[in-house]
Amino acid sequence: MQKLMSPGLLIKSRGICIHGPVLLHLPAMSFTYFSGSTIPSMPPILVVAVLLTISNLFMTYAWYGHLKDHAHQPLWIAVLVSWGVAFFEYLVQVPANRFGNDHHISLAQLKILQEVITLAVFVPFAIYYMNRPLSWNFLWAGCCMLGAVYFIFNDPAAKAEKHESAATSQAANEPRATQEASPPLPAVTHSSRED
Repeated sequence: MQKLMSPGLLIKSRGICIHGPVLLHLPAMSFTYFSGSTIPSMPPILVVAVLLTISNLFMTYAWYGHLKDHAHQPLWIAVLVSWGVAFFEYLVQVPANRFGNDHHISLAQLKILQEVITLAVFVPFAIYYMNRPLSWNFLWAGCCMLGAVYFIFNDPAAKAEKHESAATSQAANEPRATQEASPPLPAVTHSSRED
C-alpha cells in the first residue's frame, strides 16, 4: 500500500521512501535505483553503523570545527553555524536510531555503537583537520571502547529485551482473528398515523 503524501515523499506500509537518484526505503533497507535494479539488503547493525557514521561526520564538525574555522568570529556566528550543521546530523541520526530500535537493537547497543563511531570519526578529524598530534591515548580509549562493545553486545539482559521486543512487534503486526461486534443499532420504524 503506497500513498503519495507530498512531492518527493512516498509513504509505504511501514517506511518512508525518499525520491532522488536513489530510492532509499529505511525499514527494509533495500536500495532501489529507478531503473529497477536492487542492491541486496544490508544487516540492520550495518545500516545503523553507516547512518551513524554519516551523522557523526556532521556532529564532529558542529562540535569542534568552529574552533578552527570560526575562532575569530563572534560566538553567536559560531553557534548559528554549529546549529545549522547539527540539523543535518539529526536528519541522519534520528532515522538511524529509529531503524535500529525497529530492528531490535537495544538502547545500550545503539549508544555504545554511537560512542565507538564517534571515536573512530573524531581521531582522523583531530589529526587531519584540526592538526592535533596523534597520541597513544587514542589507542587506549579505542581498546576501552572495544571492551564496552563486548560487554554491551553480550549482555544477557539485552538479548532477553531483544527477544521480548521482537515478540511484541510480531504480535502487534498480526491481523486480529476476531473483531468485536458492535452492538446492534435500535430499529427505526416509521409509523403513519391517520386521524
